[in-house]
Amino acid sequence: MKEVFTALVTPFNKDQSIDYSGLYRLMDKLIHEGNKSFLLCGTTGETSSLKLDERRVLVENVLKKYPQIRIMIGISSHNTAEVIRHIQMYKDNQAIYAFLVVVPYYIKPNQRGIQKHFDLIAASTSKKIMIYNIPSRCGVSIEPETVIQLAKKHKNI
Repeated sequence: MKEVFTALVTPFNKDQSIDYSGLYRLMDKLIHEGNKSFLLCGTTGETSSLKLDERRVLVENVLKKYPQIRIMIGISSHNTAEVIRHIQMYKDNQAIYAFLVVVPYYIKPNQRGIQKHFDLIAASTSKKIMIYNIPSRCGVSIEPETVIQLAKKHKNI
């Protein structure tokens, strides 16, 4: 991957709905300044505050308004099957370049468990997978050797 993806915030209205006009103002400014690739639903994007359907609608709305951009979507779950279901929601959308997938949190898997998690995820899509390692939040860290093994095995990691 040889480009910068700007991690977007997800602004909210007072009623906790997504503030699309605020998001579009921010994106208009960033696009005007030369940004063309964005991360939606990352940790900066308050993804944990959004229901799965809200995330899907957010992505659809952004891509409808800005068909010229490329996006990466953050996916945060310790449940491998749930991550794969989330990825499958976007499988036919060519504007989605990659998925930012967090190391499984809370359950603290060993390296073999982490590798199996990402093996299954990588096999479920041809899109790029960026491994998001945040040990302080996950309670576990993916080791460099595990990342190397995954990258050798899967062209999309």
